[in-house]
Amino acid sequence: MNRNEQGFSALMLILALVVAGLIAGIGWYVWQQQDKDQSTDTTSQQQNTNPQTAQPEEKAKANVVKISELGIQLTVSDSLQDLQFISGDTSETNMPAVKAVGFMTTKKLVELDASCTTNKGAPLGTVWKVNGTYTTGENTWVLVKQFPDYYIAYREPGMQCSEDPAFNQLVDDLTADLKKSFTTISEAQN
Repeated sequence: MNRNEQGFSALMLILALVVAGLIAGIGWYVWQQQDKDQSTDTTSQQQNTNPQTAQPEEKAKANVVKISELGIQLTVSDSLQDLQFISGDTSETNMPAVKAVGFMTTKKLVELDASCTTNKGAPLGTVWKVNGTYTTGENTWVLVKQFPDYYIAYREPGMQCSEDPAFNQLVDDLTADLKKSFTTISEAQN
């Protein structure tokens, strides 16, 4: 037998087939996994876009507060679920268009420091209901919502009403929450 013969031996052929089989097996396994992942993604996307099969996500508790003096309602965060509107005297405004005015507080603020609510004004600011259309520049308050015949306006608290820094921080946090809730104002539903 001549050692210089060219060609494949049986052992080399078997080894080549084994390597090709391993590569094909690994490729098939990866392809199956990728196909399986894509079908799972498609199924989950279909479930999320189909309201009948989508799992409901936990929603934040909605707290609707009605302020009958103003004829409005708004949805507030849990921190403001005890929101109160304390009516003021509209005759003190010297503006006949003002139909309601009052200041905002919460039961919790009253419990923590009643003097802030009774003696020193509006811990969370003042809210106004004014007939007509809001015009910029003539008022010291900010437009919250314009309705066809009237508007709701707001003025932030003028000064801190307590000596307690923790109380004042709570007031600042609640004021920020109140301002965020103004985007949800609508006319009160009976």
